[in-house]
Amino acid sequence: MSYELKKTVTLTEKEKMDFIVEYNHNKGLKIEDTEMFLFALEPNEIMGEKEIEIDIPNEEGMEVNSEYEISDGESVPVEPKYIHTTITIPYPVMDPNYEEKESKKEKDRIGDLKITKRVFALYLKEFGISYSQLKELISTNEQAQMEWDLCVELQRQNPLLDLMGAELNVTPKQIDYIFRKANGEDISEEL
Repeated sequence: MSYELKKTVTLTEKEKMDFIVEYNHNKGLKIEDTEMFLFALEPNEIMGEKEIEIDIPNEEGMEVNSEYEISDGESVPVEPKYIHTTITIPYPVMDPNYEEKESKKEKDRIGDLKITKRVFALYLKEFGISYSQLKELISTNEQAQMEWDLCVELQRQNPLLDLMGAELNVTPKQIDYIFRKANGEDISEEL
């Protein structure tokens, strides 16, 4: 849930800066500054809208239903001091696409991982794939041969890795595991 600081007449610049330092600089939350509030949004929140009921001062010339007061037996219109109304304000809401965005970010992050050909071949041994099996498969595909011979590192996002993996009965998830493990990630998930 987001954090909010209501803007009031007495809100000082220091209080505003303290809020920003605490929630943005220290906690890494995104700050949204609106007319009425300063918000610190959690990663799964975005700015949306919310309806609120308020009483606003009745300014001269506003059309309103007058209240009546009885004076000397007669009804006399009296303008209300406040008008009750509903307004829509910017307000934090749950991001309906948050999970999808996070999944894409994680996929992109893994796709950017790199390892050497040597490390890749050594990790394939964990899945029962020998270096000679790998080289034999590479030799049957000109594109794979060229990429293997001309690169120093393999990047996970290369679609050729999934094609080669399928030929070796190694799943994309297992290839992700190799790249993540080789880059020092602590992986406890089942393959």
